[in-house]
Order: sequence, then C-alpha cells, then structure tokens
Amino acid sequence: YTECNYAKAKNFFAQAIRAAYSNRVKDSVVSDAYAGMGRCLMEEGNVADAAKFFKAAEAGHSPETRLLVEEELETLHPK
Repeated sequence: YTECNYAKAKNFFAQAIRAAYSNRVKDSVVSDAYAGMGRCLMEEGNVADAAKFFKAAEAGHSPETRLLVEEELETLHPK
C-alpha cells in the first residue's frame, strides 16, 4: 500500500459488523471485522474508540486476529 483509504475501509467493516449483528452471527469473521475497524481507528489516531473495537474483537477471534489484538492492546496499555 502506498495510500490508505480509512474511510472506505471503516465503511466496509461497519457494514460487516451491522450485518453480523442483524443476523446474530458470532464467529471469527465478525471478530476480524471488529479488529479491522480498530486498526483503522488506531491509524487515524482515535485510540479510545480503537480500544473498544479491539476489546470487542477478543470475543471470537481467529489465531491471527488474536495476535493482532494482543499487540494493539499492549500498545494501548503497556505493562
């Protein structure tokens, strides 16, 4: 990537999250959407909201998403 379009990415993640909520889907794909939204928000500097999405992603994550979420949360709340 040389250019990131966070607004477009956030729109796609928001659509995925709304669709999952409407259809009562709870699996790793939904968790990935929450993590993706959190990542976009982090890149934009919106740390408070990013943390909320990373926390939501913890619920049903894939191993790859778990690693991303753990790393991002560690960045937000270092020990």
